[in-house]
Amino acid sequence: MVTVNPLPDAIAGEDRVICLNSNTQLGAPPVAGRTYRWSSVPAGFTSTLANPIVSPTVTTTYTLVETIPATGCTNSNSVTVTVNPLPEANAGNNREICIHSSTQLGANPVTGSTYHWTSVPEGFTSILANPMVTPLVTTLYTLVETITATGCSNDNSVVITVYPVLLAGSISASQTICAGTIPEQLMGVAPENGTSATYQWQKSENNTLFTDIPGAIGLDYQPDVLMNTTYFRQLQNATGTCGGPLPTNILMIAVNPLPATAGNISGPDEVQQGQTGVIYSVPEIEMATGYSWELPSGAYIASGDNTHSIVVNFSETALSGEISVYGTNDCGNGIPSPALDITVIPLIPVQLTVRDVVVADGDVNCYNAQQTITVAGNGTFFTIQAGGSATMIAGQNIRFLSGTTVENGGYLHGYITTDGSFCGSLPPSMVNTLPVVLTNIDYLDRESAFFKVYPNPTTGKFILELLEEHLPSKIFVQIYSMTGTMILKEEKTGNRKYEILIQDRQPGIYVISVTNGERSGTAKIIKE
Repeated sequence: MVTVNPLPDAIAGEDRVICLNSNTQLGAPPVAGRTYRWSSVPAGFTSTLANPIVSPTVTTTYTLVETIPATGCTNSNSVTVTVNPLPEANAGNNREICIHSSTQLGANPVTGSTYHWTSVPEGFTSILANPMVTPLVTTLYTLVETITATGCSNDNSVVITVYPVLLAGSISASQTICAGTIPEQLMGVAPENGTSATYQWQKSENNTLFTDIPGAIGLDYQPDVLMNTTYFRQLQNATGTCGGPLPTNILMIAVNPLPATAGNISGPDEVQQGQTGVIYSVPEIEMATGYSWELPSGAYIASGDNTHSIVVNFSETALSGEISVYGTNDCGNGIPSPALDITVIPLIPVQLTVRDVVVADGDVNCYNAQQTITVAGNGTFFTIQAGGSATMIAGQNIRFLSGTTVENGGYLHGYITTDGSFCGSLPPSMVNTLPVVLTNIDYLDRESAFFKVYPNPTTGKFILELLEEHLPSKIFVQIYSMTGTMILKEEKTGNRKYEILIQDRQPGIYVISVTNGERSGTAKIIKE
């Protein structure tokens, strides 16, 4: 008969990961009648406990051999404890500073670590690796650094000892000045205790740290400031003890600057006499509380005065000139913007009569009207001599009447504008080099004898209206393009007004011819 005795469990536990300087418990609770023996790799650890607590400094494998003495049966098992390192947690060295001074804690940050600072006395916290501190009393700062990937933490502390200041005596009051002016001299009073000491003035510009002013030693100091500056007078005795201000010993010199240089002006550089509601603006000028605008003669601000954006109206007599602007404040005026050159186009008349004019050699003239230009006629003259040039631009009609003459070598161009462009927006065209004498070219007179067309320009539908009191029984209407192609031919009877349609035609100028018995007339119509 063979008796089989069981083996012991030999429970070593599960593999695990811990941080350096931490401990963990191996094995399991002991079982009566058993013995236990632990060893390790690396070697150095032994134990006869069933569940010992270990604190390895490196990754270690622990092996348990469990024995049942009554039977002599043994069993073994192992567990590995992985040890992750701790962060450095460098709080820095203990040091001594004077009150109102600053110092930097810690060290450069390490990628993958987080930082948490606290203080005693309480009141300071930070998540920076190396924060700047300005304690008013001696303070203990403690850093806890954690490696995010493993969760392992370490801490370290530093003591900043703060020495009080000596009393430097009172100084003069704060001041407010404008840029470019000299502040009043800073006046100091010696301390009442009569301490023999050196007085050194210090300053802080725009919230920077206080720094010594070279050569500013003594009770008084004449500052030369360009920006907001805080001053105090520090006292140091022969033993090197900290010196500094009383709370009332700090003063501020506030420097109010002039407005910054104005930027470029935005807005149209070409306007017309009589034009209103023209907007000009400049980017907001730093430190300006107001804006001063300069405008051409005959222009005035309709709204927005003293702001960075204005609405300008140009009178019917306004002249070309410049627009500029500069910022203002209580301290004075800033540098003006670059000037914007404004061309003011003369007002275009509705009707224009050009008579008794000689365009001489070298003259380049341009005449325009919103509706009709009438040239010469009624015994007057309009002559273009050799080398002279004239352009006629009208919105509806140009009447070249008897007395209009272009000599050999002179230039004349007349046309109806279709896009609202007049003299000043288009250069004069110089055409027609042949000698020309224009006499009795007056379509308007022939038209107005017995018919008119409107609206003109038209979008394609217009009215032909007969003007005579007695209506003819029949009229014939023909419309030609400027190339001479007939585009419409109709017979009309019985009415004073007729609707004519040319909506399917291209934009341009067309000639309408109307025949009434033995009479006929023509007119030009503009298709938009």
